[in-house]
Amino acid sequence: MQTLEALERIAREAGTIAQTARAEGLAVTAKAQGEIVTSADRAVHVGLLTAFAHHFPGLPLLTEESPRHDVPDGSFLVADEIDGTAPFSAGSAQWGVMLAGMDPAPRHAVIHLPDLGVTLTAARGEGCWLNGDRVTLRGGDALGDALLGAEFNKRLRPEEWAWLQRLVGATRAVRATACSAASTHELLSGVTGLYINLRGGRIWDFAAPALIICEAGGQTCAPDGGPLVWDRVEMGLVAGANRGLLDAALALREEAPMAGPDVARDPARGR
Repeated sequence: MQTLEALERIAREAGTIAQTARAEGLAVTAKAQGEIVTSADRAVHVGLLTAFAHHFPGLPLLTEESPRHDVPDGSFLVADEIDGTAPFSAGSAQWGVMLAGMDPAPRHAVIHLPDLGVTLTAARGEGCWLNGDRVTLRGGDALGDALLGAEFNKRLRPEEWAWLQRLVGATRAVRATACSAASTHELLSGVTGLYINLRGGRIWDFAAPALIICEAGGQTCAPDGGPLVWDRVEMGLVAGANRGLLDAALALREEAPMAGPDVARDPARGR
């Protein structure tokens, strides 16, 4: 079985595990920094361990629910058992399973949104697909005509809030899904033109989205405007449906200088 095919099968199975666990009733536990973990996250984690051991024996695995969060050297797998745990636990359909094969940049990626019946897949240099159909993001669109996808959280710094405020003022409207998987789907579907997640995200939140967006013809970078890099856990992401929208968003950042470099950088091919 090819890598992308195996990852898609694993993601679909994980989505079914999560749906079943939610239907049976969730146990919710608080984690650090106001986050939560549910019995479904844990059930999916166990399922992923079994599936990855079968399909990718010996390959290191880094997941949100792993006991340790050290980025392996060389090739490895990264997984977010349930991206969007908060909306998932509240009954929203905007949540997903995200998997990526790394070498050490994203090489294969799958985002599966079970409640929406959506599966996004990508392979580096080969393209991106939504439910099996090839996806190519459009060019054009002035910033003022675009919808902004953004995440807001308690960890944002004042200068980051200032940048987001400028973006809110410059775009037509704002959508915040609290789910990187759902926000990536909205960007790929043409609902939004930008997706901004400046702080609080981690490698498992962005590995699959970054490759999928780039393979569809979009653009990604770190919040400081540099390329994304994949040797750390804590990350941020700025993504646009095209270079013009990304550059326009970064220009507003220059009006609200950022402090400190403790977010990350990216994509698979330095886009």
